[in-house]
Amino acid sequence: MGTSGPLVVALHGVAESSRYWGRVLNELAVDHRVLVFDLLGFGRSPWPHLGYTTEGHADVLARTLETIGVLDQPAVVMGHQAGLTVALAHTSRQPAAVRAVVALGTPWYRSAQEGRRGLRGPWWLSRWLVEHEGRARRLCRTICGGRPVVPRLARWFAPGLPPEVREDAFLHHWESLSGTLQSCWIDAQLPGRYLEFPRPVLALHGDQDLCVPVENLEDAAADRPWLSVRLAEGHGHNLAWETPGLVSALVSEACDRMALRAELVVVEPPPAQPAQAQPAQAQPTQAEATQAKPATTRRRRATKAKPEPDSQGAAGLAELLDANELTVPQAATLTRVSRRTVLSWVESGAVEARRDGPRFVLRTSSLLAHAFGPNRPSQELLNSSWLTQAETASHLGTSHATLARLTRADLPSHRVAGRRVYLKAEIDAWRRSRRP
Repeated sequence: MGTSGPLVVALHGVAESSRYWGRVLNELAVDHRVLVFDLLGFGRSPWPHLGYTTEGHADVLARTLETIGVLDQPAVVMGHQAGLTVALAHTSRQPAAVRAVVALGTPWYRSAQEGRRGLRGPWWLSRWLVEHEGRARRLCRTICGGRPVVPRLARWFAPGLPPEVREDAFLHHWESLSGTLQSCWIDAQLPGRYLEFPRPVLALHGDQDLCVPVENLEDAAADRPWLSVRLAEGHGHNLAWETPGLVSALVSEACDRMALRAELVVVEPPPAQPAQAQPAQAQPTQAEATQAKPATTRRRRATKAKPEPDSQGAAGLAELLDANELTVPQAATLTRVSRRTVLSWVESGAVEARRDGPRFVLRTSSLLAHAFGPNRPSQELLNSSWLTQAETASHLGTSHATLARLTRADLPSHRVAGRRVYLKAEIDAWRRSRRP
């Protein structure tokens, strides 16, 4: 759709088709060239009986783009859930063919168990896929594949969806549905696979998305400079037809390469000036200096700052301690660990938590018991800067083995979140007490 403007490629997800993008296309086609595809095994594409994998879908996409002659034209690739997984795989293989990636409903799961749990929430049919595979297989083979009865049953099976999306949700067979769901959703392993990425990714995520916790993406963006996360307040998983205007605006932003260009920094110093006096000359501009001597550049990597005490001081920490429940960011602030670590405690059942929409809310007493032990942490411990074992050994000028021996003897230490930490004030007082 569209005859001029930047190229946009849209990839739908599991149990969807190219008609999923209908409301977004109406806005994008005005000033963009938009290509929409039915993934292999879905919609009106062929449905071969074979193993459906992320790499297989990416290969088919690259061959299709090459066949129609646009593989050499950098495009913004937009993907929803499993379609995004395919988009990321395609970009990592063909970075020259992609300008940027727009991510919707990102299946950013830290484990396959978390992915299965995400599928249990939004729809009873999706729960069957992970809890009752045998029933789901029999049901799919009975009603899917373009059966004439589907249009009459679709309203009951998938309430709340646009009619065209609801009907096309059953255009597949069991092999394409289960294989793509397993490879591109449950076992996608996006956190471990994409620590670095060749192109910028703009992720739009609904704060009411019941499939993927918002905290997963927010935590991922903290140490991935190529990933930018935007929240769509009041929206859920299907942003393309819930808020098409917001999606099209994000795609338009992604089409501006200069706006999304990763920041580059010069790492080579300028040539040294001769020591003897020189006549005063006009200093060359940055552009002239760059043309005279090409500079070596590298991508700036974001680094995590060491957790510090809460910026509100003792009063802020006291409020957190007195609260019955805490959000994941608040729990991370109190225990000075990453949000990812807090989520791992929740997933393993070490800390009691409940769902509040798309977010987790943790019971404060359970968090304190897990992080600090059975005793309530003191304000001194919460307000002081901690030293790790490596930092303490360096501070004392000893080896790790000597530090362990001193700790077993009488060196003050604390257990916080499963690790041994030291307070600098206590260490200095202990060292003064040992001086003759």
